[in-house]
Amino acid sequence: MTKPHAQAKSGSDRPAQSAHQEDMLPLEQGMKPVVKKDTALVTTLDNVADIKNDCSTVTVNSKLHLLSQDWSWHTLKSLGEILTGRTPPTATEGELINLIPFITPAEIDGSFNGISARRWFHQEYRKIAKVVPSNSILMVCIGSGGIGKCSLTNREVGFNQQINALVVNQDIADPSFVLAACLSPIFKKQLNSKTACTAIPILNLSAWSELEVPLPSLPKQKHIGALFQELDRNLSLNQAQLDKLTHLKTSMLEQMFPQEGEDVPRLRFDGFTEPWQKITLNEASSNISDGVHNLPPEAKEGEGIPILSAKDIDDFGNLLFNDVARHASYQSFQSEFKRNEGISFGDVLITIVGSIGRVAIVNTTRCFMLQRSVAIIKPQYSKIRSDFLHTTITHPSSQIWLNETAAGSTQKGIYLNKLSSMVIMAPNLAEQERIGAFFQALDERLALQRAKIEKLEQLKKALLEQMFV
Repeated sequence: MTKPHAQAKSGSDRPAQSAHQEDMLPLEQGMKPVVKKDTALVTTLDNVADIKNDCSTVTVNSKLHLLSQDWSWHTLKSLGEILTGRTPPTATEGELINLIPFITPAEIDGSFNGISARRWFHQEYRKIAKVVPSNSILMVCIGSGGIGKCSLTNREVGFNQQINALVVNQDIADPSFVLAACLSPIFKKQLNSKTACTAIPILNLSAWSELEVPLPSLPKQKHIGALFQELDRNLSLNQAQLDKLTHLKTSMLEQMFPQEGEDVPRLRFDGFTEPWQKITLNEASSNISDGVHNLPPEAKEGEGIPILSAKDIDDFGNLLFNDVARHASYQSFQSEFKRNEGISFGDVLITIVGSIGRVAIVNTTRCFMLQRSVAIIKPQYSKIRSDFLHTTITHPSSQIWLNETAAGSTQKGIYLNKLSSMVIMAPNLAEQERIGAFFQALDERLALQRAKIEKLEQLKKALLEQMFV
């Protein structure tokens, strides 16, 4: 593999890095494929493009206020041509030449950067389909849970009968600004009041066309519209980066662990040649237990030790303390600590009831308890490292085993004796540490990327709430 720019170590031994290095995830020493060279195996984290558009580059012009004197209300029908969709015959596979993309509610997501279709239809069906040009606004107006979703087209498209369209007269209004107005809470309040509460909610074309949006001068519209376009461009770029990192992790999990029936991975760090060994979780652990089966009495409001359940561990291995439903007294906490050796820094947690297979490493010293929906594995450090065990259990093959092993009709769960019998493959401790550090660094990079996207989404939401009041 491509040689690294820096070494990746765990804990305090990790060397300081430059600002440029910190934006990338370094590999440790070079990794070499065990089998014949495959270009798919040569991917390194350094190949993933740097994020050039941090959300901090998006600024808000504090002089943009809705309630200034040059704003006025306009109905949608006064801003351009109003249309409702129709479904034409779908083109067959292999005929995607000179075709028109066909949009359904599933493709509409509030984006200012255009939408892409999954289906297409022939030019010859123009007469029976409804086609709109680029920079038209599409909005879902029929269907449970989807009414009000809208997006801006980035090319000529057709659309189905669940969708209404506004072909904006750009001498009057800026399409990106009108889309922002349609995504604002004040518009959604109007929309909800006009939607018929039937078995299938519907907002008919006539009522939809009478909905109003506030417009300032056209130059100000374009300024605000460009702001939201830039914001969505940043969202799109950061989402693409997250997708690359997610794909990279999936690929590395596949290549850096032995395939079924094999005892060496296809890709590993330099200097490691020994075959991996099979070991059960019971052999790798000093203790495997679960949380409390009978919830202790509640502590006084605002006091006590938080009791986490499976829902308080998310898909990314984070422990969620903010919305914990129950708290126990300190006396109950002491009793539980004696029962199952408590919860210690470095323990590996697995959700075993309901949501099966979410995994977290205890990386906090704060006191907390667990309900029985979470298992606690205390690694035997002479045999296995926490980071490696965490990565092993998140591996697709382990996740399949956990879900296939879960029993129950109404709510599936895994008994501790079954969990203890789970077989994993493990190399020597030195290689475990390298693999664990690699995936820990990759997970940190993924978490950073998700945080950037969340920050951008929060900014977009705040702007829509504050500009349209």
